[in-house]
Amino acid sequence: IVSARSVCLSVEERARAARFRHSGARDEFVFGRIMLRELAGSILGVPSLRLRFSEGAFGKPYVSVPRDSELQFNISHAGGWVVVAVSRLNPVGVDIEPSAYELPIEFLTKQVCSVGEAALLAGLPVDRRNAEFLRIWTVKEAYFKATGEGLTERMASVDACALPLPWNCAGLELPEGIIGAVVWQGDFPTGGIGA
Repeated sequence: IVSARSVCLSVEERARAARFRHSGARDEFVFGRIMLRELAGSILGVPSLRLRFSEGAFGKPYVSVPRDSELQFNISHAGGWVVVAVSRLNPVGVDIEPSAYELPIEFLTKQVCSVGEAALLAGLPVDRRNAEFLRIWTVKEAYFKATGEGLTERMASVDACALPLPWNCAGLELPEGIIGAVVWQGDFPTGGIGA
């Protein structure tokens, strides 16, 4: 189904999809772009194939055609799942991760966690640290995607439990085995989140 629907993508999107080595990741990318095109086209009242996307200074994509669009969006895909967050005006970021990943928690905590987050993780039973780290990680990745910075060395300077104002976050209710978060600026985004 995904490969048949890939005709709904631009030439650039099809070329990008072709560069994926693993068919699962390629299918997630294609499905995410199809979802984005359908949601954005519906919200903007534009046929999905007329939409054009460009990238900002740090690689954050935005709608470049139609030019007057202030639509904000973000996509995350992992573990066979795709989530698209869309907002009419406010920046938005989303991230999902499979909870089955076995992570080097001690190493990663030093790289990306604030002092408070590190203390929280250290105080948890070992069998709960992986999932809690992923909750922290998904909020941070969604935040930095929303700001347009992408993943940076500043990750430890932001606390997932206390994002700078006017940023807000929420965990996503996803199937078991997938952890995710959405972050938005200001009031709750007008648009939608689809999985």
